[in-house]
Formats: sequence, C-alpha cells, structure tokens
Amino acid sequence: MKSLNRINYYRERLKEASLTSIMVILFIRFKKRVFNIYYTPLLRNFFLFFQKRKLHINSSTTLNENINKCKKKLSNERIFNLVMNDSFDCLGYGTIKIPKNDAWLNDSVHDYKWKLKYFNKIDFVAINSRCDVKIPWELSRLQFLVILAYAFLEKNDQKIITKYTNIINDWIDSNPPGYGINWTCTMEVAIRMTNLSISYMILEDCLSEDERKKIIDSLYDHREYVNSFPELSDIPGNHYLSNLMGAFIIDSISQNEGKALISLKEFIDEAQKQFLSDGCHFEMSPTYHRMCLEMVAIVTAFSLRLISKDNDLFIQLNQIYNNGLSFCNNISTSNILSIFGDNDSGQIIWFESNTRNYQSLKYFYELIENKKTNY
Repeated sequence: MKSLNRINYYRERLKEASLTSIMVILFIRFKKRVFNIYYTPLLRNFFLFFQKRKLHINSSTTLNENINKCKKKLSNERIFNLVMNDSFDCLGYGTIKIPKNDAWLNDSVHDYKWKLKYFNKIDFVAINSRCDVKIPWELSRLQFLVILAYAFLEKNDQKIITKYTNIINDWIDSNPPGYGINWTCTMEVAIRMTNLSISYMILEDCLSEDERKKIIDSLYDHREYVNSFPELSDIPGNHYLSNLMGAFIIDSISQNEGKALISLKEFIDEAQKQFLSDGCHFEMSPTYHRMCLEMVAIVTAFSLRLISKDNDLFIQLNQIYNNGLSFCNNISTSNILSIFGDNDSGQIIWFESNTRNYQSLKYFYELIENKKTNY
C-alpha cells in the first residue's frame, strides 16, 4: 500500500512538474540512500584514505582595519555576554544553553532527543511527538561563532578563543558527517558552513595547527554534503538559494578562482529567477524575502574578493540587491517589515537583530555604493 501511494504521488507530481525535475529529485533521493555506505563510521576512514581532501583557505579580511569605524561594540552587547556564559537566544523560546556532547541532538525545550543515526533514516518532523526540530537546527547554525570572532577583534581576549575552540570542537565531535539531526537539511548545513567559514577566516592565526586542520576538514565535509544533496525541486526556493550561497562562499575563499566564478554565476542565475521584477522574492513572505536578501548581501561581500564593481556579474548581483531593498522600503515603516504569508525568524548571520528589521542590509548596500552611513 505504501509503494502504491508513492507511485500515485509521483503520477500526480508529473502533472505539475517536468519529467526532468522529477528525475533529478529521484536521483538525489537515491544518492541519500547509497551514501549511507560512504558515511558509515567503520568504512569512512577507508574511503577517506583514498580521497585528496585539500582545502586551502584564503583568510585575508579587512575587518581589523575597519573594526574601529563601527560605533557599536559587539563585545559590550548582551548577546556576547550570553555566549560567553554558554547561552543563546533561540527563536521565540528565550535563552537556551549552548549544547554540549550529545545535547546537540536535543530539543531541550520539549525534552526530546533524536538518535545519532544516518541522516536519511531520521524522522526530523516526528509528528507524533511534542518537539521542534528548529531548536537543534538553530543552535547548530553556529551563529555564535561569528559573534565570538568579531568580539575577539575588539577585545583580543584569549578567553574568547578558548570559548570558540571549546564550542567548535564539541560540535564536530558530537556531529559526525552525515549522522544526526543536524545533517538532515542541506540549508542548515550551508548556513552552518557560512558561519564557520567567516569565524575561521577571522581567527585562523589564533588557532593551533590541529585546530585549523579540524575546522578545515569539517568545512570540506560541509561542502561535500552541499554538493551531494542540493535541495532541488520543480520550483526551487530559499533552501536551494542558501545551498548556492554556502557553496560560493567556501569556493571563494578556497583559492580556486575558476570554481568560485562558476559558483557565483550559479547563485546569481538562481537569484534572478527567485526575485521578481518588482524586487519581491517569489515566495511572497517578507521575512523570507529578508533572509534571501541577506544571502544576496553575503554573496555580494564575498564576490568583491574576486571581481570588481564594474564586472558584469557584480552589476547583476547588485541590481538584485537594490531591487530587493526597494521592495522592503515599499512595504515597511522605519525599516521594519510587515508580516504576511509564511513567517520564519531565520537569519544567516545573527547579532541579535529583529528578523523584520532590514536596516543592516541597507547600511551594507550604502557602504558598497560609497555612500555616507552612520552605522
């Protein structure tokens, strides 16, 4: 009966989607089953022995030069003090302890735990249980790593490095590649890869050789996962856009310019499809729109490491950014977006800002345009 229902499902989907789309989706699902062998802990070392896992990170940034220009000091903010005390604001649930060991697999609010097993065998919805998968997912975006890295630039305090290494070591040890709830959604993997990449670029010189190797190996695992399991569908949405964002970021800092330019073009092509002519993201949700526009802003920042502002790719990307901001201005008051349609408080990089507030995206655009800003 279950197989018959599945056949009927795909028969109905064929009426809506192209055969090519269906075949791509089925192929990705097939890969998820097959990769169970690759990710099996007993066999993984065997496979890794034959792999050339080389990822050379270009960690040069201008943050050190610009940090004193910012009026606000993150190290003086509540969010930094929370992280230093092993806590973090999580969605609408209030302050939650940053997990340790197998607690990364938990929904600590509802006292529910997912088993550590191959990601494709995990029921992350668990509809018959009282739980919220967004809790472990949100914490495993590792947004607090960027907070720590940025605060270190301000304070140069070794305690911050210790906190950073404790958290990332514990997460990597507790979440082996392909296993556990935090590897069930490619969007989450891509967002985590983004935060880990940015924080590593800032702190690389402060880390030991063993620490650097461990993080780079993890970034390689993240990139490999995103490559293998993109969230494609007949109409790709914000999840797929985040996959392309994460892929571009890791490619842009890995000293492979040719590959990075291909990834950039793929992101721009998809963003042009997803953002409509009036600047609105096609999913018609202001908060999703803001999140996708943040992806555009992050890709814009990293693209400037590769190309100049008069490059055709940058011009196209900047046009998407400008149109997206114009749409925000048209539906908001005092930089606070209205709420209609689907609603999600997701952000890629988080400094305790309101999800509906897009002011930071405006400030960054003004910086790109060389306009005076008071941020």
